Amino acid sequence: MSQRVEYLTAIELISDADLDGLTDTSMRQSDEVDSTVDGADDYMLLGAFDSAAAPTGDGIVYVWWNNNPFAPSDRTDGASGTSGSYAGTIQDSVEALRRVGLGTTMARFRPVSIRDLFGFVPAAWGVIFLNSTGQTLQSGSGKYVVAQPIRYIES
Repeated sequence: MSQRVEYLTAIELISDADLDGLTDTSMRQSDEVDSTVDGADDYMLLGAFDSAAAPTGDGIVYVWWNNNPFAPSDRTDGASGTSGSYAGTIQDSVEALRRVGLGTTMARFRPVSIRDLFGFVPAAWGVIFLNSTGQTLQSGSGKYVVAQPIRYIES
């Protein structure tokens, strides 16, 4: 028996417009992803961003998850589950998804598996993007954080 991958419709977690002009040390959070809706076996997270000048820090993207399936509003570290600015504190209960070392003004992070990150796919999760580049993010197109849901099909 072999296995193939089916790619479902990608989910924009944090948009280009949401990252426009994001100042250093500022954060954005995504809408909550309800993993029970699309039946995905995993999600691959990927993204890109650019700063207005050569970075002096690193770019960090964090993933939070609802660690209490019996209380849907019990999100970690004050995440609201709604896209917008984030003023919470990043604590140990939020997993560091990717630190991106920047040598130029543009950075892309390789796809990261939610299943590999947590050891399972949480029923509810989201992303917190922390701009720690030392610069303001550039305005214009090309910035994103997306989730690509995938399903494994036995054939």
